[in-house]
Amino acid sequence: PPTLVLQGDRIPGLPLRIPNHFRSEGFEAATKELLWRMEQVNGPILVVGDLNFTDHEHEYKLLTQSLEDSHRESGWGMGFSFSRLPSSGIAMWRTDYVLYSEEFVALNTQTGDFNGSDHRPVITLLGWKQ
Repeated sequence: PPTLVLQGDRIPGLPLRIPNHFRSEGFEAATKELLWRMEQVNGPILVVGDLNFTDHEHEYKLLTQSLEDSHRESGWGMGFSFSRLPSSGIAMWRTDYVLYSEEFVALNTQTGDFNGSDHRPVITLLGWKQ
């Protein structure tokens, strides 16, 4: 199964790292499997949920070659939805998505509150394209 490891860059002169990306072993194979399954669908497609990668990862780029990202289309700000420290109230990465095929249009996207989870919900209003 895919594993997710938080990675970061060293701060010169300090034994600290600034977390800025994930190393996602096995995610490319899972993403390619999802893309293959999507090719079998004749109709609209929604991919929704915690995908465990950021929008800077290779897997995101693979998916958004054929799907739109609701946050990029109708969201505001960074859209961060995940934190290792949800009690701080500050999300640090965007790993939760509403992705959709060309039949849809995103009218509005926002993130909700943590409410007991380490993820914020992504709330999107979708419409049908005319």
